[in-house]
Amino acid sequence: MIIANLFCYNCSRCRTSNTLRRQSSDLQPHQRGVSRRRKLDKAALRAHVRAYPEALVRERAVHFGVCYNAVWKALKALKITPKKRR
Repeated sequence: MIIANLFCYNCSRCRTSNTLRRQSSDLQPHQRGVSRRRKLDKAALRAHVRAYPEALVRERAVHFGVCYNAVWKALKALKITPKKRR
């Protein structure tokens, strides 16, 4: 029955073989792994922004030992606009 449904919906060969392989077990989605630990602590970044509001993104990156882009993305996630220039 499941095989017929897969062919009716034009599923790929990989999708069909994966479904057939999982048919013997339960069809629940696979459990995801544990997320990795991030280098940049967002609470510490927020505290650093409060303590040093005039610091540039590259200065914050040096302070936390991460790349410029990591600080930029974290600030964006915290909805904090970074200082552009001096």
